[in-house]
Amino acid sequence: MNQQINVSVIADKRILMEKFGVLFGKRIFKVAKANTQLDYFEQKRKIEECNGIITNRPIVRYMVIPIDITSVEVEKDIDGGYEIVLNKGLVSVDNQSIEVHCPLDNPILTRKVTTDVLADALNDKTKSNTFFSSAEGVSAEINRLNEKENGRVNALIESLKRQSGIIEQTMTANSNLVNEYHRQLSTGDTDQKDVHITIEA
Repeated sequence: MNQQINVSVIADKRILMEKFGVLFGKRIFKVAKANTQLDYFEQKRKIEECNGIITNRPIVRYMVIPIDITSVEVEKDIDGGYEIVLNKGLVSVDNQSIEVHCPLDNPILTRKVTTDVLADALNDKTKSNTFFSSAEGVSAEINRLNEKENGRVNALIESLKRQSGIIEQTMTANSNLVNEYHRQLSTGDTDQKDVHITIEA
């Protein structure tokens, strides 16, 4: 069903609409975080039931998700006003919606890459999706978060290796103790005379 757009709305908002138009053919970027082990919480439950060992939280990875702007449309929103819809009805290769809705009076679609803005975007504290226009800026900040997380993982690996080494040393010491005991039992002076012990009550 085709919607008729009030021409006077376009006339009044033409300068604002131009700001969205410059995005056509370009990319904007979203950020997201995901567990590296998708079934972490299920595995944690199972491992804890067996008195096993698991990290206290899932290990996460931080991703930059590109969205190519291939269409820009004006349509009515649910309040009867007008909004810009980018990529109406389109989905990405992994079947995720890449449709973006923006109020006409808010032409600033992309945000500056800052720690606070990234944190809000990653932790879903914003009411609407947060998008960035600087591919280099967002990638650098997101990879800085990945490096920190990877640093924690590598520190854990080194700690586990050290603890594993201590366990292996203990196993060797236990085996050596038994071997030494058997050696002591099997050696001795074969020329020794029998020793008789008399116990008087």
